[in-house]
Amino acid sequence: MKIGLKTVSGRLVLLCFVYAVPFTALVLFVLIQGVNSYINFAEQELRGNEYQKPLEALLEKVSEHNILTQRSFNDSSAASSARTLRDDIDATLIRLQNVQDKIGEVLEFTDEGLGKRDRGHLKVPLMKKRWNELKSTDSSDKKTLAKKHSEYIADIRNMIAHAGDTSNLILDPDLDSYYLMDMTLLALPQTQDRLAEILAFGENILRKEKIDDPEKLQMIVYAAMLQQADFDRVAASAKTALNEDQNFYTVSDSLQNDFPKAMEEYSGAQEKFIDLIRRMALDEKLSVSLNDFLSVGRKAFNTSFDLWNTSVAELDKLLEIRVNHYRGQRYLSIFLTLAILVGSSVVAYFVIRSIKRPMGTISSNLDTIAEESFFLSGQMSKAGRTLAESSSEQAASLEQISGSIEEMSAMTKQNTDNADKANSMVREAADTAQKGSSAMTEMSEAINRIKDSSDETAEIIKTIDEIAFQTNLLALNASVEAARAGEAGKGFAVVAECQAPSFWSRSYESFIMTRGFPSPALGASAKPS
Repeated sequence: MKIGLKTVSGRLVLLCFVYAVPFTALVLFVLIQGVNSYINFAEQELRGNEYQKPLEALLEKVSEHNILTQRSFNDSSAASSARTLRDDIDATLIRLQNVQDKIGEVLEFTDEGLGKRDRGHLKVPLMKKRWNELKSTDSSDKKTLAKKHSEYIADIRNMIAHAGDTSNLILDPDLDSYYLMDMTLLALPQTQDRLAEILAFGENILRKEKIDDPEKLQMIVYAAMLQQADFDRVAASAKTALNEDQNFYTVSDSLQNDFPKAMEEYSGAQEKFIDLIRRMALDEKLSVSLNDFLSVGRKAFNTSFDLWNTSVAELDKLLEIRVNHYRGQRYLSIFLTLAILVGSSVVAYFVIRSIKRPMGTISSNLDTIAEESFFLSGQMSKAGRTLAESSSEQAASLEQISGSIEEMSAMTKQNTDNADKANSMVREAADTAQKGSSAMTEMSEAINRIKDSSDETAEIIKTIDEIAFQTNLLALNASVEAARAGEAGKGFAVVAECQAPSFWSRSYESFIMTRGFPSPALGASAKPS
């Protein structure tokens, strides 16, 4: 079968495609999965910030509502402001419910997600229900109102913590965004809660216009906590975020320009309020007026929320920069992978093209070899069939040989039996031969004696023949003489004829008898020749 160059080229292209495309797809899949994991991580953090925003607004408004309800016992106008603020809190809860419906399940604000962390009481419907109960609490019970407000604020902070845990914010991998997260998720909510508590505590002291030693000690503790646990922490996180911003992705202009201004306002207000608290605790007389305290404290409280809003906005920007960076990395990975695939295809094309010419020569040689191989295969097939037939015949012959071998085996067995019998007969023949040998020896000796006697007999016969010859000669002479005599010589002839044979016969018989042989029966008388 002939294989054309186009077929070979096509197969090489198919081979490159089969190996290159799956490998490229696998590499691209791994790269995209890795990039997508970073994108998903940052997008989850953005969801956490989105959920935090209504919670932070709720924290601000409920804290302020607590301050107003405490103040309403001494200022009737505060009660009106508190009622107005309740409408804002209701609207904020509706906003929180909308966010819950949108991303609450992703952030595990569900029965299962909250239940496995012992936070089942933090569900949004329950928070709305508890707020309605708080609104309907008897306004004359100051301590109960303060306690319920504190518990509600604590639950809001726990919801913020839950959003941070489930949104990856607490695991942020970049230092600039991590320290902004520390401010928005942990440090500033703690500061805001503490500021609301200090405002309520200090206002009560200033309204009664005296401060005792435990209250002084408490104010000193508040000042120390506000300085060390809150302000110093926020300032350190802000500084680190600004310094590390240049080390990740790209520098955020708004973080470098707008964030320091908000931080500066926050720092000035916090430092001024901390000094005021220390003065209240250390002065022998309360030289701080209620208006100054509320004004400075209120500014510190408000600037903390302003800094939170600025910080969370900058955190969103940093996260968006990170997401865009990894999206670019994803597109770049796809582009580079496809470029590599195309480049590899081009290289493969030229490689196939470079080997196509020698492949043509090889293909021609292969075609010739294939034809020869086809011919040889036919011959081999024919030889194989012949061999198969021979094998069949040999098999039949082997069967016949097998039968012959069985017959030969039987004959061999029979020959063995016959050999045993022949052996016995040979032994008997050997014994007979030995006896015959003795008889032969005796017969040989007898023959030798007969030979000697025969020699003697021959000599005698020779002598007799000589005598017979002489006798015959005499008889002849007598016959001649008788013929010459005629009628007168007939009697002489008869005598000569009768005397000669009788003499020979008697001489021969006498010889035989002297040698011990039986007398022969003589027939008609021999005539002389």
